[in-house]
Amino acid sequence: MRLIEKVDRNFRWKYVLGVGAVILLAGVSAASYSRQGAVSKNKVFKGSLGQSAQAKVKESLGKLPLAFEANKGQTDPSIQFVARAAGYTAFVASDGVVMRMKGAKEGVVAMKLQNAKLANKGATSDQQPGKSNYFRGSDRSKWIANISHYGKVTYEEAYPGVDLAYSGNQRNLEYDFVVKPGVDPQQIRMQYLGATRTALTASGDLELVTDAGSTIVHKPVVYQTIKGQRKSVEGGYVMVASNEYAFKLGAYDASKTLVIDPMVTALAYLGGTGDDQGLAIAVNTQGEFLTGETSSVDFPLSREPVFFRAQCKALPTRR
Repeated sequence: MRLIEKVDRNFRWKYVLGVGAVILLAGVSAASYSRQGAVSKNKVFKGSLGQSAQAKVKESLGKLPLAFEANKGQTDPSIQFVARAAGYTAFVASDGVVMRMKGAKEGVVAMKLQNAKLANKGATSDQQPGKSNYFRGSDRSKWIANISHYGKVTYEEAYPGVDLAYSGNQRNLEYDFVVKPGVDPQQIRMQYLGATRTALTASGDLELVTDAGSTIVHKPVVYQTIKGQRKSVEGGYVMVASNEYAFKLGAYDASKTLVIDPMVTALAYLGGTGDDQGLAIAVNTQGEFLTGETSSVDFPLSREPVFFRAQCKALPTRR
């Protein structure tokens, strides 16, 4: 919990992104502003062309890889790498990761590795385009510039015989545990801190509830590569202490490398790739009912226990 408090206390100052990132964000903002203006003047633009273009932009941005940057003084010294996404910021240290979610309110959760190798230093790979720059105050000697971006950070021997690699995109954070032959994966212990509620769902996911919303740690994908073929291994979570989880695994070949791949969705939104707007919500014993409008062709029209009635203006009366 101390790591969360330190990040939350110290990471309050403004930052300026690299020229490439600024141009990208400005372009997206300008496109959004222009589209809104065009809609008010020309109803035809509200048709398939505008919606399709926006959906493609949102989908493309969501798939952009995370850009991990080394901590050069832009955040707390206990943090080694920072990665900023559309809906969250990840702060990576040798013993875990802190995620700050950007919902209606701010939410912070941490995945802390119990008994991990604290002296370990992460190694970067998959260099990405662009640089980050931080300009604070008028003293140029305190400015931080030209920080490179990388798509992956790997901690070798996070546990004896276990490497840990972080990667992801604008929606999801992945951390892969690579267990070497003959090594016991049960030494891996993950404690989740900062959530107001932690629950193991019927589908095998971990749901972490914060003030920003629900963060989902998906059921891990576990596999081995044998004779060039990927072979799936049954896997899931098992609680071993308060908010602390290990992996439960099915049968596998202990003489071969084992990969355990959890993925975190920073915020579990209800929506699709187009424009979604919720107007009202009600709850009864049968579930939750939301009314509003959507242009998303992939919006889930029914997803237990939530039902969405597109293009409705008022809730139906239930007696």
